[in-house]
Amino acid sequence: MKVGLNLIKRGFDYLFMQQLRNIEIRHRLIGSLVLLSLLPLLISGYIAYVDSNRAIEEKTRIFSIEVVKQVSTNVKLRMTQIDTESADLVLSDRIQHALTAFAGRNQTWRSAARTDLTQALLDHYGSLDYINQKYFLDKNQRVIDTQVFAQLTAGVARFVTDANELRGHPYWGSYNNGVGQQNIGMVRTIISKNNTTALGALFLAIRPEHFSAIFDNVDLGSGADIFILDVASGKVVIWPQGKPPALASNAPDSAAMLTTIATGLKHGGESGFVTFNGIRSDNYLAAYAKIPDTSWLVVNTISKSRLTAEVQRVRDKMALIGVLCFLCAIVLAYLIARSISIPLKTLMAKMQATGYLAEAPALYSSTLGRQTDVEGQDELSQLTLSFAIMNDAVNQKIEQINEINATLEQKIRQRTAALEASEQESRSLIENSPDSIARYDLDCRRMFINPILSNMVQGGAPTLLGKTPSELPGGPNWEMYENKLREFIATGNNAQFEFKWISNEGREIYSHIRLTEERDKSGNIVSILGVGRDISELNHSRAELNAANVKLANMNIMLESLATLDPLTLLPNRRLLLERLQKALSLSERSGHNGALMFVDLDNFKTLNDTLGHDVGDLLLKQVADRLKSCVREADTVARLGGDEFVVMLENISEKTMEAAAQSETVGHKILVLLNQPYQLGKLEYQISASIGVTLFNDNRQTAEELLKQSDIAMYQAKKSGRN
Repeated sequence: MKVGLNLIKRGFDYLFMQQLRNIEIRHRLIGSLVLLSLLPLLISGYIAYVDSNRAIEEKTRIFSIEVVKQVSTNVKLRMTQIDTESADLVLSDRIQHALTAFAGRNQTWRSAARTDLTQALLDHYGSLDYINQKYFLDKNQRVIDTQVFAQLTAGVARFVTDANELRGHPYWGSYNNGVGQQNIGMVRTIISKNNTTALGALFLAIRPEHFSAIFDNVDLGSGADIFILDVASGKVVIWPQGKPPALASNAPDSAAMLTTIATGLKHGGESGFVTFNGIRSDNYLAAYAKIPDTSWLVVNTISKSRLTAEVQRVRDKMALIGVLCFLCAIVLAYLIARSISIPLKTLMAKMQATGYLAEAPALYSSTLGRQTDVEGQDELSQLTLSFAIMNDAVNQKIEQINEINATLEQKIRQRTAALEASEQESRSLIENSPDSIARYDLDCRRMFINPILSNMVQGGAPTLLGKTPSELPGGPNWEMYENKLREFIATGNNAQFEFKWISNEGREIYSHIRLTEERDKSGNIVSILGVGRDISELNHSRAELNAANVKLANMNIMLESLATLDPLTLLPNRRLLLERLQKALSLSERSGHNGALMFVDLDNFKTLNDTLGHDVGDLLLKQVADRLKSCVREADTVARLGGDEFVVMLENISEKTMEAAAQSETVGHKILVLLNQPYQLGKLEYQISASIGVTLFNDNRQTAEELLKQSDIAMYQAKKSGRN
């Protein structure tokens, strides 16, 4: 075993320590970096190989389920909007009285009721282009028309019959229009508010395009289809505009998909992911999510072969990237090697100019009398040999310098005597210096003070000598001075500091103190010299400059506030709102929590301004701002865009979309109730309502401007529905 290790070591030394040392450094660097560049290529190939179809399918499953859940929620929101509008109509006194009169036997009343019901439909739905058909039905499921009693088609009749079981709740579904196409319908049985008997029904046929527009913002990638499937009929009722899916017919693959989905629904699952065979024996993946209170499913399908092709493209790209990395590594290796070899060549050229490099082996063996043990022919080997020769030459120079130093020391001793003679002159300078000077021993007791300090401190030199600063003059400031002295003696830190003290004349003095250690011939510290310069005038100028800087900082803060706050209500303006909303979008995408943007607009505010004046209107806007802030958390944002338009942003609410919608709805109702309370505007009392539009967000795919526009559109929908 030991012999084998020795052989390996000898082979290693021969290859790397001898043979490679004969190759130039730049060539070795290029080879090493090129070999290292192969690692990303191998790793990328390995990742492309092990990234199986199962992993891709799992990612597709997670993404597809989230997509169909979101589409299901959006479809349900649009259905809820239509349900709310229909509830407002059928529960109105006008419709209740008209249907009651139509059920009677008085022909005059019946004729007037029929006309009124027809006109009510036109008034309520005439401006909505997505309502294809609209009519009231009597208790016998006949159409109430101003001209004749129209009979329902067989498909609509069955649809209405199924809806009667819900007793006043909206029933959504699809029906055959008689020519082989599926239409979308909503039926609401109209119940009398007096005796809970059925008065008739409201039937609405909705254009599929009203719901298919939801798919416009859904990016599924190539090869994927998304549509809404009615489980009851096995028919596709809604699909993206201009793109009917291949599963729109009752093909065997559609039936297999429905059978698999039905199994998942029986076990209580509202969403899931299934695999089924296509028409051409191709395997398909399908994610589905149930739309609440309907027999509809949002289905997203994609061919497995498309996924496989995508994997292959990814592998090809990764291989191409690996090749590009390899080529770039060659260029980079050349540049790095050149950056290292050029300084070496420059150094070798300078060594060549000294004469050491060219004749290094001969000099090293003949002049110094010993053989070199440096092996190799590369640049480092030659430089090592040259530096060894230079080192020996430097040692010889050092010996010469030591001899010179001995001569210099003799001269220094001679000069010392002359310096002692000039000490008296230096003392005279210290005593007449305008700076205060004191010498302290290692216990911080004064050993010497110059005349100017003696004249400025109460008691003078006889009293101060032998005392510490805390003893005389004493007090907090002189205690701080003594602490600085002790700190300097212990650590050598804080050699300079500023010191405030009171002279014997009662004048406040600011001094810049500089501490200097004094050592004996052995190098030990024997005393501390403290020199103080009066900087009272400088300190006064510094205080004035600081005051000016504070004023300038306050002005900058005020200017920044004017740029980001509404001057009337001091709420964030549009600029600050958009900045906070953009940050909230990024945070929501990372945390998975939803957020809500609420666009609040006061109803009939222009009337208040025109009648009572802008001053009263401004007073109302301030009170509205205070009430809005009291309705939300401190972490939420209330902003004013201008006029009577306010925006409330709720951050970090529920991760679940439905819960987040419910939470934002609760806050919206709270705002409506509080804003509807009377306002005291001087001597006047005024009451005003508001309309609110809400939009949710939980990712960064939409910009802040787009979300603000969506909430504005929602607010106008609220105003259109009757305000407040």
